[in-house]
Amino acid sequence: MASKYDRLKKFLSSLDCDVVELSFDEVSSIINGLPRVAFEQRKWWDNDERNIQARNGWLAAGFRVVGVNLKNRLVVFSKVS
Repeated sequence: MASKYDRLKKFLSSLDCDVVELSFDEVSSIINGLPRVAFEQRKWWDNDERNIQARNGWLAAGFRVVGVNLKNRLVVFSKVS
């Protein structure tokens, strides 16, 4: 079953870098809309396989979230080595 987070996986997989910082708006554009909780709770960005956004998004692309700034609406992904 396809997930909207597959789009994030595809985007991150296409990058030729080990670390990328994206605004929440950029992530929202990639996946066609972030839920409100992503803007309000750091926990939404946890590297937890039980969360569909992590499992089908960044973890599936070989990345981890290494930084989240809720105030400035930024997330930093780092490639797992």
